[in-house]
Amino acid sequence: MRVVRCFETWLFAALLVLTSGCGEESSREAAGEGAGGAPGSGGGSGGQGADRDAATDPAGSGGGSAADASVVDVTPARRPPCITKASQVIVVGDSYINYNEQLNPDLASRAVADGALQQGEEWRMYALAGASMASGGIIGFDIPIQFQNALLADPDMLVGVMTGGGNDILIPNALFLGESNGLPVGAADCKNRADADQVKVCVDVMNLALDTASKLMVDAADAGVQDVIYFFYPNLPGGGLGGTNPNVILNFAYPHAQALCDDAVTNTGGRLHCHFIDMRPVFDGHADWFQADGIHPTAPAHDAMADEIWGLMHDRCIAHTESSGCCEPQ
Repeated sequence: MRVVRCFETWLFAALLVLTSGCGEESSREAAGEGAGGAPGSGGGSGGQGADRDAATDPAGSGGGSAADASVVDVTPARRPPCITKASQVIVVGDSYINYNEQLNPDLASRAVADGALQQGEEWRMYALAGASMASGGIIGFDIPIQFQNALLADPDMLVGVMTGGGNDILIPNALFLGESNGLPVGAADCKNRADADQVKVCVDVMNLALDTASKLMVDAADAGVQDVIYFFYPNLPGGGLGGTNPNVILNFAYPHAQALCDDAVTNTGGRLHCHFIDMRPVFDGHADWFQADGIHPTAPAHDAMADEIWGLMHDRCIAHTESSGCCEPQ
């Protein structure tokens, strides 16, 4: 959105007349290729596999001052495709989307209020609790399989909303074994270790998940998907199913997860734009937004998540209909 302010005035005949000198200030980044969508999401690209380095900003930072919203232009720099039916949007992921609390209805209610969906409509849901991105989780529920199921059911897809990778660490594959300081380490230890970002088996699990997610972006582009909203996890309070140190490997993964999202537009030859959302600032200061297991979001948390996700989709005109005037008719 652009905010236009006029600064120069000219005093004439006791009247204050605005004559010239209009400047521009950006209050929120419009939809650029590979741009992050949440506070603390910066640009940059990362390597693949073992070349990934430690996070330089593990806690998440950023966010600018609010600009004067007296004049607002909601037309994004890029015009995403208009959708003509709700089924052109698919939702894949894990229990952060589909568990005893459901994210999809919360997103739908916001889309309905904006006129992007009709009352009673929802996007196509394929997310399953226990799903992993590449390893671990509940076998057979992998997120790439969810995408393939969506493709088989109806190949007409333009937008994807997703998360994924958490269960690769929280419900790890027991076959992932390694060592640290000469002692055996299994992937099951990664959510408990304060040095998980320095333990090879933990980094290997993370890299496999990230590489699989990167390939999924290419597969989605090949299927005609043009926009993906990829939201990543909040810091967990620790304890319960989350383990004693779950945020070490999570924060280590963050810049690499954003990099694969940022790089999707290049890796797909400009066909797919990935919009990354950092959920850490959204949950900051809300320890009560986690269920008793220390992992899953409560209903108020899902409300906040839906606000963040739909807020980005609204501002960048993703999954909107032609009547919005901001998307490209198909």
